[in-house]
Amino acid sequence: FDYREDAVANCDFEGWHVRLSGPLTPGQGFAAIVPNNRTMDLDGPPNTGTINYGPITKTAGNTTFAQGLNQVGNPYPSPLSWNDFASYNPNLAGTAYIWESSGFYGGTFQPLSSLLPNTNIASFQAFQVVWAGSFTNSAQVTFENSQRVAGNDAFLRNAQNYDHRIDLIVDGNGYADRTYLFFVDGASDAFDISLDGYKMESGAGQPTLYSDINGDMASINAKDNLSPQSSFDIGFEPGTNGSYSISAEQLESLPAGVLTYLIDHQTGNWHLLNEGPYSFNSLVSDPSGRFEIVFSPQIELSANKADCDGQNGEISSSQLSGIINGSAFSWDEIRILDDQTNLISLIPNSDGNFNLSSLSPGTYQIDLIEGS
Repeated sequence: FDYREDAVANCDFEGWHVRLSGPLTPGQGFAAIVPNNRTMDLDGPPNTGTINYGPITKTAGNTTFAQGLNQVGNPYPSPLSWNDFASYNPNLAGTAYIWESSGFYGGTFQPLSSLLPNTNIASFQAFQVVWAGSFTNSAQVTFENSQRVAGNDAFLRNAQNYDHRIDLIVDGNGYADRTYLFFVDGASDAFDISLDGYKMESGAGQPTLYSDINGDMASINAKDNLSPQSSFDIGFEPGTNGSYSISAEQLESLPAGVLTYLIDHQTGNWHLLNEGPYSFNSLVSDPSGRFEIVFSPQIELSANKADCDGQNGEISSSQLSGIINGSAFSWDEIRILDDQTNLISLIPNSDGNFNLSSLSPGTYQIDLIEGS
């Protein structure tokens, strides 16, 4: 199969075209259904030097998110740096997409972005790019030897160029999918073509997890500074009825003391992702805009040592704000226990500010309780 952006009108799948014969043009990307454990042999001199590929199209009649979406391929027998390729071709959007197979007819498109590590493209790998320039039917992209990477691309990493990152992963029905959330200086709540990435739906019967940017499905969603007012709208399409779970990775990149909640608007549940995955049931007929990610204010704890007589030790807590997701927030209870789990103090209906003095030296546990 090849992909023809100018054939799309109402659905991005309209762009797939069956190829029965014809040349494999260097720089063009192809998709094929290949059985497991199959080796493909390529004969001929290896490609090197400057390779221009076109036409790259962006069609006014393509009214889908796939407007400007073209499939190209690494023409070299070596990895290709996406960051260098994108910099050399400035009319491309900042995110590309690679198909990750999960079995026969199964898989998901996953993003390549300067925000993510390991953005090198394997030898002969096809990938999809978005032409962000003007409407065209004759543009080109250029491959250069300077974009090639020597060695094993699996061990190459990019420097971190974001403030905070969260990876959301959904598991269920024998499949998985993920979406990426970032906080980056200068990002906006709109779709930033240089930072954000579109989300392609997973294969039939497989779950698709995405964030919503003003009605667009996104695989990468970057926002400006983290605050208690920050939130992400999360969409989910199960593919088939069943049981699923959503978990979060990279939460350690957030400031210490910030808690990350997943709100299930269908059930009304709030789940603290710092404590583990959230399990739920989903039907294909359920509304897709079911979830939301919100953040607690940063909780700061401090302690002062007891005096020489072993008395007057002190623990205090403060929050930067009493707001979460734009609403006033308070804890139902704060409990302070000693190392024998004896209750030392119980503070009801607190905004998180408290001060306990006259404490003996020792280890104390602080439980912050909201709801159940």
